[in-house]
Amino acid sequence: MYLDLKDRKILYELDLNSRQPNVAIGKKVFLSKDSVSYRINKLIENKIITGLITRINATKLGYSFYNVFLKYQNIDLVVENELVKFILTHNQIGWVVNVLGNWDLVFVYWAESEEDFFNFWHTFISKFGTYIYDKEISTFYQEIACPKLFLLNKNICNEKEFVVLNKSNDKLRLDKKDLSILSLLAVNSRITTVEIAKKIKLTPKSVIYRINNLEKKEIILGYSISIDYKKLNYDYYKLEINFKNYSSELYEKFINFCKYNQNIIYIDKSIGGNDIKLNIYIENKLKYKELLNIIKQKFSYIIKNMETVQYFDELKHNLFPIKVD
Repeated sequence: MYLDLKDRKILYELDLNSRQPNVAIGKKVFLSKDSVSYRINKLIENKIITGLITRINATKLGYSFYNVFLKYQNIDLVVENELVKFILTHNQIGWVVNVLGNWDLVFVYWAESEEDFFNFWHTFISKFGTYIYDKEISTFYQEIACPKLFLLNKNICNEKEFVVLNKSNDKLRLDKKDLSILSLLAVNSRITTVEIAKKIKLTPKSVIYRINNLEKKEIILGYSISIDYKKLNYDYYKLEINFKNYSSELYEKFINFCKYNQNIIYIDKSIGGNDIKLNIYIENKLKYKELLNIIKQKFSYIIKNMETVQYFDELKHNLFPIKVD
């Protein structure tokens, strides 16, 4: 599907806030509400938009996020499929992707406690440990989502980047209705309040109140989309960086460079593993190499080493994979 500038602007606006009404998007891209609706439906139909997601900070509910990288050994296709199925069908695993490079598979586990993750990991290794050559496990401290400037081919941005995950010591209690709302929004950020109300047996007014309250408490951090980068002729890389001696000022200079580079879409700060990970959408390997050279030239005095993993097949993306009874 050919995307003109209007399509790209619509994708950009949906990435900033996928819950905004079509009439609001239309005013920004100079199209009618009906034209915006038609184009969004086409983008979904052609699977350029692969998900309508809600950014939920489950650390506010007491969850921790474990990022797991796996390297296989002596594994055949039957066992690999069994391993992947085990991962995909686990209720607390929300993001799974096949990768190339130092690792073969990456997933994120939503853990209620350290014991919860330990028990999961013990079960996993009991079943598949023979086939795991190496692993890296880290916990997310913060993840920053940068506006997808590559959609508009520009590095200058008037939009503020937004934190999509921020480790919190708060532990808020939500009732079943709030949890049900989060579960529904997690897989369809554009679901209407009327639809939610019917599903969970509340009035639309009550649903609106609850959503607003979840936003105020910063449990809902925003609404966005998943995009099939391959259909836009982009490659997806994760650049893993370790630093040497640096000051807070130099670190912030590096972060600011990342925020306003059109190809860097997420900045992951973790405890364990690498010091920082950058998620990058870029046209091809040559362009990626050019970006690496720029980073080296600008920040060689603080960067110790860099490693690349290429993401090529996203298997699951749900930012609140918590089963609500």
